[in-house]
Amino acid sequence: MEHEANTGNNEILPVSQRCSILKVLEILGRKWFVFVIAELMANSVLSFSEIQTRLSGEYGENISARTLSSVLKILEGEGIIARRVIDNVRPTRVEYYLTEKGDDFDIIFGALKAWGVKWGGAQQKQCKANTCVHNFIAPLDLAELRETFIPLHSGTS
Repeated sequence: MEHEANTGNNEILPVSQRCSILKVLEILGRKWFVFVIAELMANSVLSFSEIQTRLSGEYGENISARTLSSVLKILEGEGIIARRVIDNVRPTRVEYYLTEKGDDFDIIFGALKAWGVKWGGAQQKQCKANTCVHNFIAPLDLAELRETFIPLHSGTS
């Protein structure tokens, strides 16, 4: 298949395990993932019910408990978020927070915001939703990023 590669051990890896850019897009491209990450960026630590409440209606529709549970398990499995069980309170409380790996999404969101501000048109320069990641992530300087970016090829044949 075109989207898979053989590792030499007769194990076939999907594209997202071979391409770092596609891996990021696999995470950010799933419904609710950006919003969960953004809420944890904005609020540091949130319980399951707090995440669900913050997401409900803010992004056009409500998220079910089952869907949120699945999203949190995947993000935890990817090492992007971590959970902490507080069992000295009743009922037991579970809190979620970004790991160091998850914290690095501020750089990704900053680059995306800069691109959107530059190329997305006037409507992209302001966001009215209070909880939008756009409101608490500063855009990175695209020219500065370009200077530090080391291209793999010079563009000449």
